[in-house]
Amino acid sequence: MSIDQIKNLLFLSMRGWRAWLALAICSLPYSALAVTAPTAGQDRGAKVVLAASEYDYPPYCIVNPNGQADGFSVELLRASLKAMGQEVTFQLGPWNEVKQSLVDGRVQVLPLVGRTPEREKLFDFTFPYLTMHGTIVVRDDSSSSIKTLSDLAGKRVAVMRGDNAEEFVRRSNLGATLTTTSTFEEALRELSEGGQDAVIIQKLVALQLMKHAGLSNLRTVGPPLQDFQQSFCFAVRGGDKELLRILNEGLSLVFADGTFRHLHAKWFAPIENSQTSRRRIIVGGDSQYPPYEYLDKNGEPTGYNVDLTKEIAQQLGIDVAFRLGPWNEIRSALAQNEIDVVQGMFYSPEREKTFDFSPAHTVITHAVVVRRGSPMPLNLGELAGKSILVMEGDIMHDAAVELGYAAQLIPVATQEEALRLLASGQGDCALIAKIPALYWIEQWGWKNLQVSDYSVRSPEYSYGFPKNNDHLAALFSEGLANLKATGEYRRIYSKWLGAYDADELIFEKAVKFSLWIVTPTVLLLLGSLIWSRVLRRTVLKRTVELRQEITERKNSEAQLKHLSTHDALTSLANRMLLADRLEQSMHYAQRSGRMVGVLLLDLDRFKIVNDSLGHAVGDQLLIEVARRLRQSVREVDTVARLGGDEFVLLVTEMETIEDASLVATKVLGKLSNPYKLEGRDLSLTASLGISIYPRDGSDGEMLIRNADAAMYQSKRNRSTFSFYAQEMNQTVLATLELEGALRHALERGEFSLHYQPQVLLPSGEILGCEALIRWNHPVRGMISPAEFIPLAEETGLIDPIGAWVIQEACRQAMLWRSEGLPELLIAVNLSARQFRNSNLPQQIKTILADTGMEPNALDLELTESMVMDDPIGARQMMQNLKGLGLSLSLDDFGTGYSSLNYLRQFPVDTLKIDRSFIRDIVVDPSGASVVTSIIDIAHNLGLKAVAEGVETQEQLEFLIQCKCDSFQGFLFSKPLPAEGFSALLRGPRAMRAN
Repeated sequence: MSIDQIKNLLFLSMRGWRAWLALAICSLPYSALAVTAPTAGQDRGAKVVLAASEYDYPPYCIVNPNGQADGFSVELLRASLKAMGQEVTFQLGPWNEVKQSLVDGRVQVLPLVGRTPEREKLFDFTFPYLTMHGTIVVRDDSSSSIKTLSDLAGKRVAVMRGDNAEEFVRRSNLGATLTTTSTFEEALRELSEGGQDAVIIQKLVALQLMKHAGLSNLRTVGPPLQDFQQSFCFAVRGGDKELLRILNEGLSLVFADGTFRHLHAKWFAPIENSQTSRRRIIVGGDSQYPPYEYLDKNGEPTGYNVDLTKEIAQQLGIDVAFRLGPWNEIRSALAQNEIDVVQGMFYSPEREKTFDFSPAHTVITHAVVVRRGSPMPLNLGELAGKSILVMEGDIMHDAAVELGYAAQLIPVATQEEALRLLASGQGDCALIAKIPALYWIEQWGWKNLQVSDYSVRSPEYSYGFPKNNDHLAALFSEGLANLKATGEYRRIYSKWLGAYDADELIFEKAVKFSLWIVTPTVLLLLGSLIWSRVLRRTVLKRTVELRQEITERKNSEAQLKHLSTHDALTSLANRMLLADRLEQSMHYAQRSGRMVGVLLLDLDRFKIVNDSLGHAVGDQLLIEVARRLRQSVREVDTVARLGGDEFVLLVTEMETIEDASLVATKVLGKLSNPYKLEGRDLSLTASLGISIYPRDGSDGEMLIRNADAAMYQSKRNRSTFSFYAQEMNQTVLATLELEGALRHALERGEFSLHYQPQVLLPSGEILGCEALIRWNHPVRGMISPAEFIPLAEETGLIDPIGAWVIQEACRQAMLWRSEGLPELLIAVNLSARQFRNSNLPQQIKTILADTGMEPNALDLELTESMVMDDPIGARQMMQNLKGLGLSLSLDDFGTGYSSLNYLRQFPVDTLKIDRSFIRDIVVDPSGASVVTSIIDIAHNLGLKAVAEGVETQEQLEFLIQCKCDSFQGFLFSKPLPAEGFSALLRGPRAMRAN
């Protein structure tokens, strides 16, 4: 009897996970791993790739009753390689052996590997095809007090050996006693029997194993583990670039042709349905948002959204119950998991931080409503100074706050109430969805209200879910796709919204009008010749009016159709139209053998314009940028705005890659010319990234993503362009990982301050110190401020970090005083973002009050470039800080472009001479002259001069001769931690400088 026959008989004679374990054990005497033979349908001529798969990680990697590798990830790998004309055979085994087989080169690829920093040293990864969060499993009894990761301290925690759950636990320093097992089922059994207190595992795997192993006394607890996010990829040996390229391309193809969605539904739908079928799905919605969703006269839910949800529920066989109410209550209930899904929620990047979204099921245009006779604002920028009625919590409420109109808003509970108040004379205008506005105006006869013809926003309208409820989001997304494929979606859309798309029928009006004419005409027929003439004139006039109304309606509809595919501010193509044209361009390029260029552009330092000059000026600038971009390309090319200050240029029918370079050079040149806005001359640059079809991707999403990675490379130097290279994705991922770690560094206490002494000349006594931040990363160790400070600036994290630096420096200074050490002037560097924050003086005032620090003991260091960006605003901020009694220093003096006139007006106390001038003062006469001049300027203006970066005795003697007031540098001391600086202060406090 053959080995395969033995295995099959053994498998068929047993059930459950024990059969799979026995199957693996049976195979071990013949090979460390069992090889799955090719199926009968495989093409013998195709190239065969050797893979290895776990047998106990459902539903991703399992063994079917025929003893072959199966599961979602296994089938996905087969489909990806098949799309590239290749086949695959699988070896089976426990995870540790599977992983080692790839390390040793016995196989070429693994279908399911969570990407972690530790594994990146061994393997190369495809782009992630699935992202899941981990969970905590405990016994289902009242004795368990474990709810979150912090509760695991001192507990016994089990994980599968070699799994990224083990790597996560070891990285996190939870204070738990860690046990590793050969499989997760073994770990769960130990937990069930009381041998462990918890297991950390991926949630879907846990649910499957608990069900099949009959471990009914276990349950998952707490929210999804945000820090334990598993990005599942295919993995190859490090350096196998050719196979990695094949896998990435094949994976892209199965995403594009629907195979991925089919496999996802096949393997996950049964699990998801088993979860959702246990209870009724609660679907929330707005009770007053007709015709999309509302309560009818009997109090029953009805509308477009309701019919859509009912049809999805019927197709998928799930039980749903509707809960319609005030929007703010429904939104809050979704956030608190009191309801499972909201059937109509507008997408925005801010909302995506709290909720997950399905693909959009429609796009809803929003408009401005005013009373007739009032001027109609031409855009949102003209709402400044007006009182605005808006539904609280609505997407337009968020937009108005974002535009700086919070003080002008009159928030109300519903859109109907906003229109009612406006019709009664309250408020100047209302921001509201256009179709509900037309509905309510007709319903209540508010003829004194007028709706704008244009759209001010056209957000995507989707199903919304609590964060990390992936199975429910996938379920409704699949149902929505099915409706669109069968045509049922179009029927529902036509039923509720078709009337707003078609020309208004005038038959009923014509009949009523005719009756109104015919009746009096019959009664007055014998003696109404004059009346009939008047009547004919009236009919003619009314006919002209009706024609005009129809023309206006058609024009309005044409404008609405335009706004559904174009950006409201710039009239450029929007994301939806860009995707359509990009797909067409790729098809044409495929036939013609030409290339398509995707140029993604981001304006440099645009946020400074918005913050300093206001959103109205920022909008004008974006409109002018759009105009210049149109002038830079041909008619057959497309210019689109993705949002904010991001634009995409789609360059078609390219014969060479140099064509994209020429366009990029032309664009950057046009954008660098000055902009004249509201009497100001503004300078602006842009960074640009380029990806090329088919070289850099086979679908539009991948091309845009790769162009974005190239753009981030350009951001390092600004005002330049870069072509995509595969390594850039790794750079972007590394930056994103660093950003993620930076977001938690403060709360985890990973920052510390080092202090470098400032020494008085010529005495050599310590008069103060400069506080310098350090980041001790738990994995990478010490990270240079030059690497993480720019990232903190870009992400806005510099605000809390900067505040912590000031607080910690003041706290440490007061601690030194309490220990009997002398009072010192302590200097802290301010970032540009902190300096622009109007709340900075109050923030520092609060810190001084909390720590007991005297204002004159704190020195704030500002850079030249920081104050010269906006000299007038900088002077005002400096005066406010001086008003607190603080000392101010101008750091790195001589490297910027300070005007002596401005310097005379700035209320600074000290000029700090940049180390680049100090370095060569002994050997370079010109450098020595610059330093001498800076010291003279400082003294003539009544300021102190401090030299930075002093490292040699010769440099120090030169500074003493020039009567420099003080210095800091390695000659005296490097920056020291607080304990080291304390010891320095307790020792001899002077050096022999002369």
